Amino acid sequence: MGSAWLGFGVVSLFGLRPPLKFSPILLLQLVYKLIWLFGVILPLILSGNFPLYAILYLVIFITYIVGDLISIPFSYIFKKGEEA
Repeated sequence: MGSAWLGFGVVSLFGLRPPLKFSPILLLQLVYKLIWLFGVILPLILSGNFPLYAILYLVIFITYIVGDLISIPFSYIFKKGEEA
């Protein structure tokens, strides 16, 4: 699993320059990290079972979520009615 995360991370860094070209990868990364955050981590935190060793993963995932939200051109992706 770590190699998949590293692969997505490297490709997402390439997506910071031309975000439109890499927007499918950035969107995939954003969606699965949000699912992981709200579906796995939040229940663990609320139940008091969050392991301390996972704090590094949490910080890294949150930085990627913020980076994705900044770099994904949502206005272009969800543009209505105008043909390119």
